[in-house]
Amino acid sequence: ALASFLMYQTSMVNASMTLRIVYMFGTYLLWGSVFYTAINIPYGSMASLISPEADDRASLSTFRSMGSVVANIAVGIGAPAVLYTSDAAGNQIVRGELFPWAALLFSVLSIGCYMICYFMTTERVKAVPKENVKKVTFLETGKELLTNRALIGIVIASICILAAQILNQSINQYLFIDYFKDKNGVMIMNAVSMLPGIILAPVAVPLSRKFGKKEVGIFGSLSGAAACFLLFFMRTESMWAYIIINVIGFLGFGVFNLIMWAFITDIIDDQEIRTGSREDGTVYAVYSFARKLGQAVAGGLGGWALGWIGFDSEALVQEASVVQGIYNIATLIPAILYLIVGLSLLFIYPLGKKRVLENIEILKEKNRAK
Repeated sequence: ALASFLMYQTSMVNASMTLRIVYMFGTYLLWGSVFYTAINIPYGSMASLISPEADDRASLSTFRSMGSVVANIAVGIGAPAVLYTSDAAGNQIVRGELFPWAALLFSVLSIGCYMICYFMTTERVKAVPKENVKKVTFLETGKELLTNRALIGIVIASICILAAQILNQSINQYLFIDYFKDKNGVMIMNAVSMLPGIILAPVAVPLSRKFGKKEVGIFGSLSGAAACFLLFFMRTESMWAYIIINVIGFLGFGVFNLIMWAFITDIIDDQEIRTGSREDGTVYAVYSFARKLGQAVAGGLGGWALGWIGFDSEALVQEASVVQGIYNIATLIPAILYLIVGLSLLFIYPLGKKRVLENIEILKEKNRAK
């Protein structure tokens, strides 16, 4: 919270560009790579200790994902309405003096939420320390994790999901302005893209219970891929058709997004059965690190793609080939990435519904015998 507040200070506005970059770089690293990671790893891995039941874990993942949606609405839609304004000519103006106060508000709210989480959380799955157990080295742990098909499968899926989603976010502003010729389309798309998660939240747990998380994930990712492939071959010039097909196609994918964090708890259980040791934090840390790498790669993917098709940032009107290239990037690349997600879950990730339930029962028996 403190690092977040420090990032949005106006006291550096008159400093040299070098000093401002150093300040921005330093505070961002403190926030994202140090403090956030220190909280996120124990917070995320704790889900496997709150309940041993598959339905409960799916519920925890769903509520976590819905919390993210609420935060995105507040920060992505509510905050800009206050932090930005327009002049008489319609040019966007940043109200810089309000940013520190907005950061302070969200920082205080985050501290309050963390405290509520701490005092209202009960760890029901107790890990019993073993005596006279040989200590496992970091290299041995790394070797075990590298042979964990479930972890490898979900890491590949997560990196591809992040790449597709971040690419969409970065390329949509060019797609709606240069291809659809409607600058309001970005705001509309950002708003309606949250609908699948909101609509499907009540059925996420029942669907994962009936079909299994892996099975729901395969269906969701393939339906998202199908929507993107359809848009690619349609080459629609209707902004509304583009938005509607996206929303319909991602209804199945929305369930997958809601329950994704529950996959990690299943992997932690499977790792314990395979190795005999409980490694909640280690498994989650590896997964979190992989997501960080995915975010870093995906962050530059949009810029690389635009450069590849010859996008000219100084041109008022892009060439026809560039405009078509923007449409291809926005549809074909996400389609391929979502297809890879489905194939990774289908052929690499081994924890289907049957095996997850078997693992839960094995661990219940193991804990009762202690």
